[in-house]
Amino acid sequence: MTKIVKDCSDPDLTKIIDSSWFEPFRVWGSTPYAEAYEDKYIKTMTFPDPHGYNGIFSARLTKDNIEEKIEESVAHFKSRKFRALARWISM
Repeated sequence: MTKIVKDCSDPDLTKIIDSSWFEPFRVWGSTPYAEAYEDKYIKTMTFPDPHGYNGIFSARLTKDNIEEKIEESVAHFKSRKFRALARWISM
């Protein structure tokens, strides 16, 4: 991002911070070794080996999509035969 926020009351500040801390995972996800996925509601990271960075890093779910996104995420990790994953939650 190139936007420099000087006013902490900026309504985009939360989105900017949320996006910036996921940036290292985007870089890892661009390699053949890992996969970063993000859409408007969820961010996940997957490495081929089970470890603490496999998981859901952000979820901003609504009552209309909560079931779909949870099922989608669980299916993603089950398809890779992971029995455990991390859940990092942003508010």
